[in-house]
Amino acid sequence: MLQSLSETALGRALIAYFFDLPRWTLVNILFTAALLPAYLALTGGYYAIGAMVTLPVVPVIAGMINMAASQTLENAPRLKAMFAYPATLMAVFTVWLGAVLLSTLLLVGMPTAIVFLIGFALFTLLLIGVFAIYLPSQLKVNGWLIWRNALVLAVSNPIIGLGVLFLGGIGVWAVWMSKGALIVVMPALWVLMVAFTIDDRIKVMQSVGNGAA
Repeated sequence: MLQSLSETALGRALIAYFFDLPRWTLVNILFTAALLPAYLALTGGYYAIGAMVTLPVVPVIAGMINMAASQTLENAPRLKAMFAYPATLMAVFTVWLGAVLLSTLLLVGMPTAIVFLIGFALFTLLLIGVFAIYLPSQLKVNGWLIWRNALVLAVSNPIIGLGVLFLGGIGVWAVWMSKGALIVVMPALWVLMVAFTIDDRIKVMQSVGNGAA
């Protein structure tokens, strides 16, 4: 069974997750704690600031992505790896800030055409951003090269981008249906699945590039 799982990116992610379950459970608990301010804001009726107070989640997600990069290299996901690539934090923060601003604009009364444009901009940001947040740790790039390479990957693999976003939506739905219980499972599992999927795409594109050379 392990042999069959290891032949796919999602299978390798599942193996990596369950072989280091204690560390990933701890990180999921940190993620849950980071969401506490947003939960209190929403349950208290402060909907206007609900998105902004998700900021504590940003460094946790960045750390999880850095840890996941270690496992794509078949290394143990040490907690110190969370801080290995500072550029990951900047990429996650950029995507978070853009998503918060665009989401806030969607809640403001605007003409339908403007709402459509903002929604399209948000979708585009997420589609490119889901690649961008992994590239500092997987390609060892920073600055504008993150976004250039992320754009190339998003344009070359739009179905992959849509798939991992859809997978994230399923994770949110699963947490909702479990009344929050699965939040100590799903965040790190999604991060690992995306990490292995994007790692596969990068290797494919690099092999094609080397073959063309």
